[in-house]
Amino acid sequence: MIIYSQRAEARPQYILHVMISEEYYYLKAGKASDLTDPKERWLYRVFEIFPGALAWGTLALLALLSWLAPVFIAFFIIAFDLYWFLKTVYLSLPQIRKNNLTIKQYIIYNYGTASNYIIRR
Repeated sequence: MIIYSQRAEARPQYILHVMISEEYYYLKAGKASDLTDPKERWLYRVFEIFPGALAWGTLALLALLSWLAPVFIAFFIIAFDLYWFLKTVYLSLPQIRKNNLTIKQYIIYNYGTASNYIIRR
């Protein structure tokens, strides 16, 4: 069921509220303390900690392995940097192409006749 409500502000803004049954209460959880079941709370905290632990573990492992196998880690870091550089270039090329086409469209457009039309009206 979908309910629309209107806030009392200068401009009315409509907010979409979706009614969620009590069976799916965990969909509205914003932090671990919002969950009632201790097992769910523990799992939530594990998933909450996982990205940070993975990042710190990667940095610690690189520091440790650079002491044990410096040549391998040097190649790994160069390959990793090259991967992210190529990924950035690959993802930015369509945007650059789109911007160039937009600039060409505005260069072709005759602003003199357009401004004369606007002034005469």
